Amino acid sequence: KDSILDKSNYTLKFLIEKAIKDEYENNLISSSSYSRKIQTLKIIEKLDIYNMKIQKITLQDINNDISILKEYANSTIGKVIQTLRLGFKEGLRLEVINYSPFEQKGLILTPRSNKQDKKIEALTTKDEAKLISFLKTSDTKYKDIFLIADYTGMRIGEILALNINDI
Repeated sequence: KDSILDKSNYTLKFLIEKAIKDEYENNLISSSSYSRKIQTLKIIEKLDIYNMKIQKITLQDINNDISILKEYANSTIGKVIQTLRLGFKEGLRLEVINYSPFEQKGLILTPRSNKQDKKIEALTTKDEAKLISFLKTSDTKYKDIFLIADYTGMRIGEILALNINDI
């Protein structure tokens, strides 16, 4: 089916969205991962290359566009780069392009965030036991969320994205 289509009109947007949809429909990613990738797309939509035909995108276009990402956290920048890489990988897979600048180290100039990275510290075993004891006996509104986070290691956003089929 794809071989009879004019692949020269495939945009980066089409390829990224197709790749994410295919991952989800083939159970390669969970619904929470799918939701996270859709949130990342909201940032990528601001880039000029997102709506460009992938065959017309140059390395300079990519590097110029991603330079605006400095206002986001480094973890978000990483997710954006990973998603852009996914679109180019899909382009390679569908034989829309025969080269991806994301496959050669050093070509993509990933910007560093203007924001300082947050230092994350885990609770001590003793503090964790106190917290669990408190949560089990309290009527705190977010009790279940914190208990799930503690027992599974999931982030709050991942917990909130869970649905009944994930349990």
